[in-house]
Amino acid sequence: MSGHDELFDSLLADFLDESSQLIVTLNESLLELDELLEAATDDQPMKCDEELMNRMFRAAHSIKGLSAMLGLPHINGLTHKIENVFDAARKEQLSLDTGSVDVIFRSVDRLGEMIETLKNDGHDNVDATDLASAIQALLECNGCVKNVEMVTSVDQVAAPQPTPAASNDVAINNPARPMTGETDLFANIEDDGEVPPQYLAIFIDDSVETLDSINDTLLKVDSLEPAAANEALLVTSHRLKGSAASVGLHRAAKLAHLMEDVFQELRERGLPMNTPLVDSMFACCDALRGFVESLRDSKGSTSTFNQLAHDLVAAKAIWDSENPRDGANESEEASTPTPQATPAATSAGSGRSYLATVTVNFEKNLAAAGLKASLICEKISGLGQIEISDPDVSKLADLDNLTEWMFAIRTTAAEAKLKDKCDVTGVTRVDIALPPGIGPEGTEVPAQVAPAPVAPAAPTPKATAPTATPPTATTQVPAAALASPPAPAQAAKPASAAQAAASSAEAPSPAAKPAAPANAPGEAKGGKSGPDTSKPAETLRVDIERLDQLMNLAGQLVINKARFTQIGEQMKSTMVSKQTPQVMSDAINLTRQLTKSLDSADAFDSARLPQLQMHLQRLSLDLDMLEREFGRVTQQRSNVNHLFEAIHQLDRVADGIQQGVMDTRMVPVGPLFARFKRIVRDITRSTGKQIELEIIGEKTELDKRMIDALGDPLIHMVRNSADHGIETPELRREAGKPESGTITLNAFHRGNHIYIEVKDDGRGLNREKIVAKALERNLVTEGDLEKMTDHQIYQLIWEPGFSTAEKITEISGRGMGMDIVQAKIEEISGSVEVNCQPGQGTIFTIKLPLTMAILPSLMAVIGDGIFALPVESVVEIVSIPGSSVRTIQGQRTASIRNRVVSLVELQDVFHWHGESNDELASDEVTLVIVGQEGHEVGLRVDSLIGEEDVVIKSLAENYRNVAGLAGAAILGSGQVSLIIDIPVLIEMASRRWQRQTV
Repeated sequence: MSGHDELFDSLLADFLDESSQLIVTLNESLLELDELLEAATDDQPMKCDEELMNRMFRAAHSIKGLSAMLGLPHINGLTHKIENVFDAARKEQLSLDTGSVDVIFRSVDRLGEMIETLKNDGHDNVDATDLASAIQALLECNGCVKNVEMVTSVDQVAAPQPTPAASNDVAINNPARPMTGETDLFANIEDDGEVPPQYLAIFIDDSVETLDSINDTLLKVDSLEPAAANEALLVTSHRLKGSAASVGLHRAAKLAHLMEDVFQELRERGLPMNTPLVDSMFACCDALRGFVESLRDSKGSTSTFNQLAHDLVAAKAIWDSENPRDGANESEEASTPTPQATPAATSAGSGRSYLATVTVNFEKNLAAAGLKASLICEKISGLGQIEISDPDVSKLADLDNLTEWMFAIRTTAAEAKLKDKCDVTGVTRVDIALPPGIGPEGTEVPAQVAPAPVAPAAPTPKATAPTATPPTATTQVPAAALASPPAPAQAAKPASAAQAAASSAEAPSPAAKPAAPANAPGEAKGGKSGPDTSKPAETLRVDIERLDQLMNLAGQLVINKARFTQIGEQMKSTMVSKQTPQVMSDAINLTRQLTKSLDSADAFDSARLPQLQMHLQRLSLDLDMLEREFGRVTQQRSNVNHLFEAIHQLDRVADGIQQGVMDTRMVPVGPLFARFKRIVRDITRSTGKQIELEIIGEKTELDKRMIDALGDPLIHMVRNSADHGIETPELRREAGKPESGTITLNAFHRGNHIYIEVKDDGRGLNREKIVAKALERNLVTEGDLEKMTDHQIYQLIWEPGFSTAEKITEISGRGMGMDIVQAKIEEISGSVEVNCQPGQGTIFTIKLPLTMAILPSLMAVIGDGIFALPVESVVEIVSIPGSSVRTIQGQRTASIRNRVVSLVELQDVFHWHGESNDELASDEVTLVIVGQEGHEVGLRVDSLIGEEDVVIKSLAENYRNVAGLAGAAILGSGQVSLIIDIPVLIEMASRRWQRQTV
């Protein structure tokens, strides 16, 4: 994978994470706006909440900037239109009502679909033309479309006019001369309001790293291959531009964009930079670095950006003169005779200039198209003077929705030279209309063969939708129309823009071309023309405080490691010597010899005294050595105590690291709960009910993967509560309740679990309907119902396909209900139950473990293996005499605390070969009761090891399809323990018993 691909994947992952949060922000802000609109009256209309509008504008603007950076045209186009609405509203050019808010709501929903499609399929190709048209119509009805200044007539500038020679000399000899005096390229570019601190910190860190990379590459540019250097500089400058634009720092983004365009041309032509260009790039990097660093304390200064931009253009012009394109040398073109020229024809360089009308078409949905036009303006100003521009030159840099730019330039250059200067990334077509009497080489030709001028259509913002265009509005001329043959001579007088648009109405409009990614020219190398369609990496933002805690724990771990090393050295030095056993053996032998000598009759023979004395000396030495060795043993005991203290401390640090890592995966449930405000709002609109959503415990944290998995189940529960639970205002009045019903989402921590409740104050569950449906589907018998409590009857709603809805609606009642909810919750090791008070409401309670990575388990020995039973599923542990086990209809059962529990043999369920346990009469049986109330079984185990927290590991591919296994864990001994999936185990045992009964 190339460096660019890795960068793109990294940026895409960041975009998916960031955009999801921004979508949540947009939805929450729109709900606030909707509440303000509902509270408004004719006497007290809603006042524009500037802070709210700015918040929504910034969110849309950030998505737009990031999507433009990644070349995602569909997301960028729709977000740009949403941004235009917020921009007009915050400037009080547009008054929002409930209808317009509904349009924006639907647009944000579609935007969410695009982002989800991008995440799953790798593209954003989701149609949004209907919503784009609706937004465009909304803007046009309120007069908020950004119209550009129209050119009233092209006739007045169509004929060639003499220009003083001095002017020509200035235009040709000073190619870097600004267009109109000292043009400020940044005059109409303003940064957004204050950047949120959390985004600013990320931008500063990323930009400093990017600028370091640019500087390093520039320093090594002489030693690098031009292709590699230009590629690296293009990628990094592109990233810098996108980062600045995404946080609203448009002035810095423009300077980076100018740098990027230079690097783009260098890469396309495969040529190295010269010294002036390198120096200018260094100056731009220094200014951007100073600007970025100053953002830490205050707002950065951009006062030098304009001069640096002009210096960069001047340096680029010098580079252009040193590296002319083939066939584009101006002096050669000017002196080349044309076939149509008469003897009276004069060279364009002899003081005779002409006015050329140039129409530049940009890609649809091209990000920062105005900046591209501004760059063309700088480049082409070296060939002459721009006299008319539509839109005005001073407004170009501020336009993002530009699809066409027309200007008239007085020049002596050939047509090919003009086109060459307009050739920048993002331009799809350049049309040049020459006045009568001027040929392609810029020389005069007879009038009868002069090409007819082309009437360019007035430019229109890219946001214009064909279905919403008023009859008097101008529309974009399709590329197909621009490519048509020139008009006859009698049509030399240009048509109006409206006529030009009308004449091309039948031409098919080309498909929107996405913004070219930075690596587009590299297709020939790798054949990769777009983003990688593989699923992008998932990202998770982590609070710096949590990382600091992990760092502190890692430091303590290093200290403990050093302590273990020290204790190990001490234990090594106090280890019993290898000679100790031999010394001990010698001492014993000497003692025996002395004893034997003393017992003999001649023990005190004077001849043997020296020998005895020698034995005693050796024995004394050996005993001294043994004394020292036993001293080491005593020290060893102390070292062992220190070792256990260190192990205890290490255990605490390991627990802290484990908790810290778990905390990095934890995110608050607040954003998840906030989604349902929108759902409840839509349901109230469609049903006419009055429902309020109350959120409690939004700061409670859950594993991010659980948050992702809980979305669909909670949506189903909330919809059921709103559709089936909450009554209409009339029925609530009759029942003595407030007209407005309440759905409460509550999350709280209890023990080692997180509980989520979905509670409503509606009518509750209909017991009679549940019983009737259960009997109809043969889920229970009349006899079963007599023994069941109301609570147990309510749990029947979790049976597959169970539904008591009398009619199918768009909200709920489609027969694919609560069993799927239960299955999805069980997939994340959770459980769910329902409680009801008829006439007062219903409570759905979801019980979840704190994390999916660590599982508290009861370790049990069954047969030859060790199995982990999730503590969550363990009800109790009992030991019973084997004689108390009874067999009823072929199924073993036992009476435990006045209830009959079926016994399960793991080997029978999994069908492995092991010793039979038929003879249980004289043995004591240990049972682990697992399951939940109403669905309990007794799992027979051989012995229990105890409770442990195990790290869940996924199974090898050939074991993943084995039902009843939730994963595996590696024990401290290195042995692998299988984790039993208790709900599946109970289901498998139940099916086995049913087959035996049949």
